[in-house]
Amino acid sequence: MLKRKIDSYLEHYFATTDKALLVTGARQVGKSFSIREFGKNFESFVEINFVENPEAIQVFRTAKDSRSILERLSIMRGVRLVKGQTLIFFDEVQLCPEIVTAIKFLVEEGSYRYILSGSLLGVELRDLRSEPVGYMGVRELYPLDFEEFVTALGISEQVIAGIRHSWETRTPVDEFVHSKMMELFRLYLVVGGMPAVVNRFVQNKNFSGTLKLQQQLLLDYEEDITKYAAGLDQGKILNIYRKIPVFLGNENKKFQISKVEHGARNRE
Repeated sequence: MLKRKIDSYLEHYFATTDKALLVTGARQVGKSFSIREFGKNFESFVEINFVENPEAIQVFRTAKDSRSILERLSIMRGVRLVKGQTLIFFDEVQLCPEIVTAIKFLVEEGSYRYILSGSLLGVELRDLRSEPVGYMGVRELYPLDFEEFVTALGISEQVIAGIRHSWETRTPVDEFVHSKMMELFRLYLVVGGMPAVVNRFVQNKNFSGTLKLQQQLLLDYEEDITKYAAGLDQGKILNIYRKIPVFLGNENKKFQISKVEHGARNRE
């Protein structure tokens, strides 16, 4: 199991505030997995995934108040909601914006704790971050950073702490450690930080299957664009998205819209 910094963040957040939390991030960065692991700290953990349970969208959309939502939730899941000891997890909330709006009333009711998660693209396009101001925090989860990556590969916290100390005191890192870490950094540039890809690499100790996973993730992102960019020019968005590697490969990193499509203008 990969060790993520979000794990300690969740523990601290729910120990220091009564507010709900919305965890956003790109597809497959490990949002749901980390939340489920955190849910094991509660006596009762309830999950509603609006992709896997599309019927739940209408169920919550027509609920009149927090009491109605909680009653319907209990019936749908058939579990006992323990006051003060239940974490309720609403996943893929970009498909049910109404539940984000209702979080204010659920938090005010005060019986249970709430955590939400959603696709970054869907959350941004529907502006869900700013819905229940004062009742919900927002945390964006990224792929594994380099520190998380080397931890997954077996580098000890002692070594990482030593490198961090060298950085803070501006003293040279041990030559052997420096050489090894640079080797791992080059590996990180190839493998990347997506949990499924890192897991595959750690398990196989080689690149077998990693490229296929990376390619599938890119296709998944294109699917997200077509799914959540309704009403927008999806063709233009996809065209820009597909040109990102071209711009990153140039010496001049400035985004030039004319290179995306001949004759195109920023206004378009």
